Amino acid sequence: MDKHAERVKILVLGSSGTNRGIRPAFFTYQPAFSCAGSSQDLQNDCWILHHYLPRMDSLRYVVLNLNYLTMLHNIDYEEDHRALWAIYHIYYDNPHYDAKWWQYAEISRFNWMEALKYVTERDTLRPDGSMSPAAEPCNDSDWRHYAEAMAEYHTRINTDSAGSLINANTLCLKEIICACLERNINVILLTCPEHHYYRDALDRQQLALMRHVGNNMRAKYPNVRYIDLSADPNFDVSEMVNANHLNGQGAIKLTLMLNDSISKWEHPTQQ
Repeated sequence: MDKHAERVKILVLGSSGTNRGIRPAFFTYQPAFSCAGSSQDLQNDCWILHHYLPRMDSLRYVVLNLNYLTMLHNIDYEEDHRALWAIYHIYYDNPHYDAKWWQYAEISRFNWMEALKYVTERDTLRPDGSMSPAAEPCNDSDWRHYAEAMAEYHTRINTDSAGSLINANTLCLKEIICACLERNINVILLTCPEHHYYRDALDRQQLALMRHVGNNMRAKYPNVRYIDLSADPNFDVSEMVNANHLNGQGAIKLTLMLNDSISKWEHPTQQ
């Protein structure tokens, strides 16, 4: 991005859904680049966009993950926030994060004992619903267990901070959309495919919030498109690495689907 921001036509932002689920190399519009990251919140999406936007004269589309947790997520509230802070200090020099000794090395974000177990005892490990690399479902029971555990972990609608987080994230999302609108840039709010066990375990109120935000932004801003593929029947378990993330095969498929949509928007007379 530092070298080629002026040429980028598609910028991918968001959390692990788009980080794992979108492969920029498979877009027809090139160059495309992903600045999405695991657990990335709207605050950092907004900062990254503003950081590069003054140079992005060729930008046509911003793809932004809108998932079940988006409106209730801020990395400052996460248990491993220090590890996440380090990413934005090291790679983006974001002044929001004070420079501490543990922010100068990305190794600070790993649990080394857990990582060692993962590479030495992987065959004996079972998914436990944690965020560790070992939490990859192997059979139907594992899929259900992981899905329910992750749905519970992501459900925060009843927390004391829910209202303030929703308000703050709504402002960030509007800021992203309006900044793009001023430059005639389209914003695609994308909800990626998910396993039905995960969807079935979600809190209805929090799920409704996600969809309300997507539909409201689409109705209010002419440059916004909202695509909810969470229950898309074209994706099955063979294309997922766990209950709420696509694997490599699924990511290519999703990117090609999105690419087709972009091509239709760009060339409507050819349909």
